[in-house]
Amino acid sequence: MRSEASTVTKSSKTIGRTWFLIQAEKDVVEQMLSSLAISSLQTRVAPSYEQVMHHFGLACERAGLVATEEVAVRILKRVSSEIHEAQSVLELIGRGPDLLH
Repeated sequence: MRSEASTVTKSSKTIGRTWFLIQAEKDVVEQMLSSLAISSLQTRVAPSYEQVMHHFGLACERAGLVATEEVAVRILKRVSSEIHEAQSVLELIGRGPDLLH
């Protein structure tokens, strides 16, 4: 298991705020971006709140992250920011953690 202290990294500035994410949180963000993009392409419909939270739960499970409310808010804000910054849905599929803005 990774030490939170050793995996905290400065990852980006968004709307005047600096975001700090541990590696497990970055993994959840990437999983969510990829799975939400694929789902949207398959259904041609934007995901509902319930679907977003379902993808969040699955991504946390895959990353081995038990998210507190604070962590969940941080991850969901980051996902939202990444979606709004993307030029295309295809940008969100299969990106590595190094490609977070």
